Amino acid sequence: MNVNTSDTEKVHDQFLAYTAEKMDDPEAVERFESLKERCEAQFDADEKASLRVLDIGCGMGVQARVWARSGHEVTAVDLDDGLLQAGRKRASTDGVEIDWVQASADRVPLSDGQFDICLAIELLEHVPGWEACLDELGRCLRPGGYLVVTTTNSICPSQREFRLPLYSWWPGFLKKRMVRLAQTTKPELANFTAWPAVNWFNYWSLRREFKKRGMEGLDRFDLMDLSRKSWPIRMLVRTARVFPPVRAALYLFLPGTLMYGRRAPDG
Repeated sequence: MNVNTSDTEKVHDQFLAYTAEKMDDPEAVERFESLKERCEAQFDADEKASLRVLDIGCGMGVQARVWARSGHEVTAVDLDDGLLQAGRKRASTDGVEIDWVQASADRVPLSDGQFDICLAIELLEHVPGWEACLDELGRCLRPGGYLVVTTTNSICPSQREFRLPLYSWWPGFLKKRMVRLAQTTKPELANFTAWPAVNWFNYWSLRREFKKRGMEGLDRFDLMDLSRKSWPIRMLVRTARVFPPVRAALYLFLPGTLMYGRRAPDG
């Protein structure tokens, strides 16, 4: 079924409005603050004061502003000019400096090895050519830097991409049908985005992809600071680090996958 230009523009306007409503979502801001603090903790004191951060698929820049407010040098990239315009306006209002770049995630016009941290937050699931996107993220990352990816989790039945129950476990042919509907007559199924989730990942699949690109793959359990956790949590996480079935069982309760890719330092 074809969709005319006016319908496409209407859906895009709905998507921008929906995204703008989420711009000040306290839960998202708190989650990004926590992610930032965990990333900063991976660097020495003299390094983490001012990191060079690349946020690809930045949207309206909620996460980019979190990093910029902490004094980091942030470059925010997105293909959608409407999202970038809204992000620029809000950053100006907040008085934070961000370098905004309009570009595709699989063709980023930036130099090799330029960034300490590269962020791909809820991006890879929406990009048909996600492999090229990962290549670009790895290319932009300096030796010793960290790539941070949040994306879908095919193991957990709960998810945030489609307003459909148990969607993570649906067979591929049905998912393709839902994507077509979301892009045509039922845009509300995928929150009015023009790029519904088409890729489904898990810890093991992403770790393999990171390894192909010279990065060590780590997840939330690997980097969790256990010193502040209760003894049952410490025991559970330590067991998950050693036994894959336990880690898989924990992922049944996590609607998304959070992965860190650490590039080996030179030498």
